[in-house]
Amino acid sequence: MKFARAKYQTVYLYGVSGCGKTSFIRDYFGKTKYVYLSAEKLTLQDLDFGIGSRKTIVVIDDLYWLGSSDGDELIKYTSSRNDYRTK
Repeated sequence: MKFARAKYQTVYLYGVSGCGKTSFIRDYFGKTKYVYLSAEKLTLQDLDFGIGSRKTIVVIDDLYWLGSSDGDELIKYTSSRNDYRTK
């Protein structure tokens, strides 16, 4: 996580529901500012929140809510952006 954070790389955490992925993220980032979004009702428009030129950490949780085509579109969109990181 530290290496990926330093290099502004996207990180995907996966595991069974309830194993502590979200808690890990909250503990890891602590007081660091980040944007938290749930994929339950997420649209691409939700990702356009005008963060400008500064690097921002974006956490997208609950990816199981996305259908395969929606998930592919979301991953392509977030990976193509250079103004924020996704976790």
